[in-house]
Amino acid sequence: MVSGPDRIQVTQGDVVTFTVLSDIADHVHVHGYDLFFELVPSQTVEVSFEATAQGLFEVELESTHLLLLVIEVTS
Repeated sequence: MVSGPDRIQVTQGDVVTFTVLSDIADHVHVHGYDLFFELVPSQTVEVSFEATAQGLFEVELESTHLLLLVIEVTS
């Protein structure tokens, strides 16, 4: 991982958006929301979803289990 916060805080109902650029093929997995976004080497992927559930949610590269960030959703 090159840059970015390791934890972000949002309010329930917010739209969460971030970009991922990878040098390998993999999937970004947003745990708790069970969302997957396909990564293609050297292509930027925009991840966007509505934060409908409260709690702490890990975002990782699925195959390598590399933790990208944790999203904290509060009311």
